[in-house]
Amino acid sequence: MGGCFSSLPGLDDPEVGKPHTFKIKKSQASPDSRNFEVFNTDGEHWLLIKSDSDFSDPTPNFSLVNKEREHVLGKCEIGVENVVCAKDVDWDGSDDSKSDESKDSMFDFDESELKVKLRWKIKRSAKFSDEDGREFATIGLQMKGISKCEVEVDEEKNKDNDEDWDATAKVKDVNYTLSIDGKDYDVSVEKGNWEHWDRKWKVEGMFDVEYKENDGADEVIVNTTDLEGNPGHDLLIAFAISQFMHPCRQLTKLNQAAVQIGKNAMMEHRN
Repeated sequence: MGGCFSSLPGLDDPEVGKPHTFKIKKSQASPDSRNFEVFNTDGEHWLLIKSDSDFSDPTPNFSLVNKEREHVLGKCEIGVENVVCAKDVDWDGSDDSKSDESKDSMFDFDESELKVKLRWKIKRSAKFSDEDGREFATIGLQMKGISKCEVEVDEEKNKDNDEDWDATAKVKDVNYTLSIDGKDYDVSVEKGNWEHWDRKWKVEGMFDVEYKENDGADEVIVNTTDLEGNPGHDLLIAFAISQFMHPCRQLTKLNQAAVQIGKNAMMEHRN
């Protein structure tokens, strides 16, 4: 065992050739912290996923560090979100769109409503490097779907807060691509209920991931099963999937965008 920097003995780096279970939690060190803490099955704070970038950086970087030894085990760089949207804004159901989406019962509207349809496609990627700077993996997310916002218009009251703004989404496709040391792997994701944070992913023979929502104290459980690869590297990939490529994170932003488009249209209508 190496030296330690606290009253507790330092923990070794995750050992290659053994399965591991990690628990990831958002650091509570400060309200605006971007760091994540990693615990072992005994509840010991083992590793730190440390933010290396500014809070507002659209392409955040992180380092996986042994908490006590201050040894960097790997790095990940999250790419920028590439979002392409097409919007339809309609009053009182006058849109005669013949698109496939208009035939879906989810998008049927009553009279006297403002409706917004936001058709979207999202791409995001991340790349990973070891402690020596060698890139060992890349991962990508592609999603497409529709966000819908509808609100009943009360011309009498003429106040924004008199409307009940809400948005829902219909996900058409969620697809991940993963390459580790030049080899492609399939990433399976639990389907349905895309608006919920609780979610599971699996890379057969490598690792599985579970996101558990817990009233602001969310946690991610990562089980590595690859006995030949580096468990720390698998942990970093799982972290990127669960935190920055989570379907619910993308839906939340797009639904908010649909609501904002609707509110802007309402303001223009009333002015």
